[in-house]
Formats: sequence, C-alpha cells, structure tokens
Amino acid sequence: MRWKQLCRWVCLVCLVAVPLSFFPVNLTESAPQKARLEVEPGWKGEYKGDFVPVKVRITGTSNVKGELSVTVPDSNSNNQKMTAFPSEKIEVASGATKEITLIVPKKMARPDASVVLLINGEVTAARKIGGRQLGTNDLAVGVLSDDHSVAPFAQGVAADDKNLSVHTYPLTVKDIPVQAQGLSGLDVLVINRLASESLTPAQLNAIHLWVTNGGRLLIGGGNQATVTAKGLEGLLPVQLTGKTGTAGDLKSLSTWGPPPSGTIEISQSVLKEGSRALATSGEQVLLASRNVGKGKVFYAGYDLAVAPMDGWAGNKKLWSQQLLFLKETDQRQMMQYNGIGAFRDPWGLQNALKKMPHITLPKMSILIVVFGLYVIIAGPVTYWVFARRKKHEWNWVAVPLVGILVAAGLYAYGNNLRGNAVLVHNIGIVNADSSGFASVHGASAIVSQDADDYKIKFPDGFAWPIEHEHISPQSAGSKKWISLQNGASILYDNVPQWSIRESYVELTKQVGGNLTGSFSYQNGRVVGKVNNGTRLKLKNVEVLLGNSHVTIGDLKPGESKDFTGQMSTSGGRLQVNPLRFRGREAEIYYLASQKLPPIRKYDVIGWTEDPLIKTEVTDHKIKSANLYLVNGTISKNTDAQGNLTLLFGEIEPEIINSTYPAYQDFLSDRKPVVMDNNGTITFEFPLQQKFDRINRLDIRTDKVKTEIYNWQNQRWELLAAMNKKAYSSYFSKDQRVRIRVHINAHQMIQQPQIEIEGRVKQ
Repeated sequence: MRWKQLCRWVCLVCLVAVPLSFFPVNLTESAPQKARLEVEPGWKGEYKGDFVPVKVRITGTSNVKGELSVTVPDSNSNNQKMTAFPSEKIEVASGATKEITLIVPKKMARPDASVVLLINGEVTAARKIGGRQLGTNDLAVGVLSDDHSVAPFAQGVAADDKNLSVHTYPLTVKDIPVQAQGLSGLDVLVINRLASESLTPAQLNAIHLWVTNGGRLLIGGGNQATVTAKGLEGLLPVQLTGKTGTAGDLKSLSTWGPPPSGTIEISQSVLKEGSRALATSGEQVLLASRNVGKGKVFYAGYDLAVAPMDGWAGNKKLWSQQLLFLKETDQRQMMQYNGIGAFRDPWGLQNALKKMPHITLPKMSILIVVFGLYVIIAGPVTYWVFARRKKHEWNWVAVPLVGILVAAGLYAYGNNLRGNAVLVHNIGIVNADSSGFASVHGASAIVSQDADDYKIKFPDGFAWPIEHEHISPQSAGSKKWISLQNGASILYDNVPQWSIRESYVELTKQVGGNLTGSFSYQNGRVVGKVNNGTRLKLKNVEVLLGNSHVTIGDLKPGESKDFTGQMSTSGGRLQVNPLRFRGREAEIYYLASQKLPPIRKYDVIGWTEDPLIKTEVTDHKIKSANLYLVNGTISKNTDAQGNLTLLFGEIEPEIINSTYPAYQDFLSDRKPVVMDNNGTITFEFPLQQKFDRINRLDIRTDKVKTEIYNWQNQRWELLAAMNKKAYSSYFSKDQRVRIRVHINAHQMIQQPQIEIEGRVKQ
C-alpha cells in the first residue's frame, strides 16, 4: 500500500515539474529590480582600446548597497572563463541617482556583456553593455572644449584618407576617466578653450600617463591658453608667458597649404629645450611638438576654433600628418604582443617578479649537517642503543619519531626564516623629464603566508592582475575583483598558502628632476659628466656608448660625476648596446625596449631601490623589495672649436608622410619599413643642435630612388644631384632634414640614415 502511495506522489511531482522545465526562467529578469541601470560604453557608445570606460547611471527604486561588476556569456569552450572582473562598491538611496565609470578590459567590453548590480553576491539588476566596437582602421578623436565647434575641424582632418575612418567625440570634463587605461581607446585628444571647468588631479595624471603610453595630445592656445592648459603645463612643448599678441607673418604655414590672410591672435610662449617648433612667426611659436614617452604633445599658439585658422585649408594636411599618421601602423604592430599596458610580454614580467631578493632560503650547509645527523641518528645510533638493550623492536617507533622530530625542526627553522609578513616585490621602469614628472610602468607580486583572501591596494595609479591572457581556465579560487576609483585595489579570492599573485602597475610620480648626461670628443676619447637631478638614490649608473659602456657607480640625489670612455662604432655606424645584465636587471632591461621609450644607442641609465610603487595588503604585515630602472637622457656637446659630428644611427628619423600606410618593425635596429602598394615614404630627421655651418652631409639608403628636400627652393631633388656646396639649403630653419624614398609594393627597405659634420651655434 505504501509503495502505491509513493508511486502516485512521484508521478504527481513529474507531471508538475516536467511541463515547467520547458519554460526558461531568468531570475535576473524576473526578480524585483532594486535599481534601474543605464549604460554607455566608450565614447557615445563606440569603443576600442585595451580598456574601455563604461559609464553606469544607477537610479535606486529602493535603498541600494552593493557592487557593480561585469559578466560575459559563457564561452563555447567549457574551460575558457573570465577570471578578472571590475568591481566597484555603490550605495544609492531610494529615488536618488548616481553615476560611476567602470574600467573594463577589452575581452569583456563587448555588446553581449552585461553590467550587473550585486547585493550579497546575488544579481539584482542587469543591463547589456551594447554599443559598437571599433576596428583597427577606426581612429578615435576626443575634443574637450567649452565650444564644440572645433569638433568639425577635427572630424575633417583625415576626411580624404580612404584607409582610415575618423570618429570625433565632443567631450566634457566628466567624460575624462581617472585612469589612463580608460583613455586607451582614444588615438587623439584635443583640448581647446576649456575655461568653464577644471580637470581633477586624478584626471590630469590620467592624461599625463595616457600620453606617455602613446597618446597624442593637441592643446590650443589663443586668449584662453593659460586656463586651457592648467595642470598640463609640464607636458607642453612651450613655456607660456601668460601674455597674448598678434601674428601676421604666417609664411611658415605654407608647408601644409596657402597661408591664411590677415593676422591671428596667439598666446605668447618660449620653446622648451628638446621641443620642436613646427611653425613660427618671427620669434613667436605658432606650432610646436614634443615627444613624451611613446606619445606626443602638440601646441597651437592660436585658438583652433577661431577664424581664419578654423577653416584654414592646410588643417587637413597638417593634422593628418602630425596627429593621425602611423596610428594604424602602431596598432597593427602592437597586435603581435599579448600583454597588458606598457608591457606586451607578461612572461618577462613574471620571470622578473619571481626573482625575489628578500626570500631567505635555508643555508645548504645547515641542511647537509641536519640530513647527515638524521642519517646517523636514525641508522647506526638507534640500532646500537636498542641493540645493547636488546630492544630491537623499538626501532619501529624510534626511527619514525626521529624523522618526525627532524621534519618538525626543519619546518620551524624554515618558518622562522620566512617570518609572518607577506612578501611584496615591486619592479618597474622610470622615465622622467626635466620638470621631475615621471611615469612609472612596472609590476608587483606578493607571496601569501596563509590560505586566505588577499586584498592588495595601490593608492596611486592603475593596477590589473597579470595573466598570460585576459581569459584563462576557470578553476576554484582563481577570481580577482578590481576597483579603480581611488587608486587601485585587487581582491584575490582563495589564495593557497605560499602562492604568488602578480599585478601590472602604472602611475605618475614627482621625482624632482631627471638623470642627465653630456659628452664630447677630446683627443680621440669621450669625456663627459653625469648628473642625478632626481630625489632618488641611484646605483650602478652606466653611460652607454654604442657597444661600449662606462660604469659611473652610485649617485646620490643632486650628485654629479665626470667620466671618460670610448665610442664604439662599426663601419662608421653607431652600434646597439648589447645586453650585459643578469637576473632581475636583465629582465627589466629587456622590458624597457618594448612598448616604453627605448634605451638609445647612447644613453645613461641607473637603478634605484626607492619604494616608488606603494603597496598595501589589507590586514597583513608586508616585507618589501623594490628595483626600478631609471632611463635618463644624454646629449653630445661640441669640441673646443665648436665642431660636432653626428654619426650614422645617432639621429632617429620619423615617418611624416606616405602614399599608403607604412608598416615598420620598431624592434629591429634599422627599423625596416614596407607598404602594400607602390608609392613614397617621407622621413624627417629632427636635430636638437643648431648648426651655423654644415661641412658634410652624408646619406645612406637602400638602392631605391631617393630624394632630398631643398628648403631654400622648396622642392624635391634627386639625392644624386644634391648640391654639396650648399648643404645648408637642405636644413630647415628649425634644423630638419627630409628624405623621400620611392618603393614598390611589399618591398622592405631599411630606414635612411644621415651623418652630419659642422659647426654649432654657441
């Protein structure tokens, strides 16, 4: 009877459950929504880059206290899951609205991903990211201004370029993220006439770091220059005087089109050392540029949105060449790497991080002695003792007991060496300018003490977990939660004991100055001086001179040292400095030559152990070790008579124009270049020194048709017909030499090189 009743109940449950199984229930959609979410990814719904800013507006339908995060649909492959998730705490009162920006990695920034509101781990509201992903041929230009009439100017810059699609986005101050990686999708940022609002310190640092990472920044001048550039003065290629004036001599703009008629209002300025004047009016700078890290900053002395410059016919050619050129090339070249931020080699970072100098290991001599004693005691000693007592059977207890005691002793010894503090290892590369502004690109690793959750805080800058890919196999305890609102923090779930967790870190720092050097030839030798203008204690400072190097040693802050050495050349060409370092130094030195400003063929570098990356581990004591490569700058001075020779390879050219996109191998010494179609490539050699007499100008190119630009006659001439009695005609007023080569489709050539000998203005 009981069996019949049980069968009836089972049948009844099946009759109810089976039909319901055909109706999918989405708990997220059906559950009461405690908040309403509005989502806008990127810039007006379009996005690209390593990380994407996703603006989320939350309106509470009741009091809400939870976290915002992002989820993506499951991959078709069961072993491919996301492991690192942006996560920001949020608290909204009923009826109130709050806006927050999530910084989302590109692998998660996709239209089918969702922003979710989590309360106690449960999804209580969700909204698709949506929007449209841009491709490698799409260039994004942001225009930050009170007057967005300048936006059409930026949009028309490359309108005639069939290879590129330019997207222009009018921006306000609140659109600028507080993290540089949130700007990674912008190729160009234009700031013009910005007086109504000021950028916050975090936003200013983000722009600084974005430029260092390869961004291109254009700042307009005119009567609003001082307020427009507030907080960004250190990036400018000029020093603003705070005064305005008028410029009527605009002939220097003829390089890009017929000069506009009349006069224009300009902000008066003085060109900074190391910057380039692109156009001048008398002593006043109209256009100037400056390299900052891997990026560039451009300054226009006039208001970009005011006539006649807003409608000037030369805008397209000027800004297409200066702002947009080679961006597609850069992106395609970068695609061969699989990394994060400034480093495209996560394996190199991890190798360097694992070389921790503050891990104290047991001494081998002690281990040998302990093992020897164990063998003696567990073997002949116990046998002899119990044999005399005729208690051989006690060996079955004594030998394991001795083993346990030795193991416990070794564990206690190792635990005492290890201590109870979490080990933290920070490494990085520092690039500073003369104002002391420095970008620090590096990484941080911790070694856990116990199995636990670990929250790592970086009060300054950006941080993200290092993985070989942004997608990795899902496993228990592998998730990371990242907050990027006030500095950065990473929560690592379920970290096993004595495990390593690594993070990529980038930030800005004020270090007081930079590491500099200068040298000249005297009696066949190199004689020079190195100065530590930073606040950092530097060790193992070296001057690189081609294949040779000079060891300077340690330098205290503000200290200078003289040096002598020998320049190494081969075939009259400056050679690349070989890798001489070992251990951590070798890994960091190699990383410095990738996505960051490279160590040049002659340069000065040093190392510091000062704690530039500040790391905190919540509820744990830490024991830190730091090592950073400081990349300095060095210049070549004239001899006693004022003469100077610049060897082949010393002056790096820039590609300023090409018939079709030019693809260049930036990792090779000679940086070979190729195009998909027949056409020309124009190289420009910017000189830092100002020559008043040129005694010799030699040019090396592959066996292709080559032309050199005559600035005096304003025309191209065949290189073979160059007038060797009038070398100065091939130098512009601001000391530039232009070479144009004609190549066939898919023909790879080495970039040209020049060698100059002459007298420099004193």
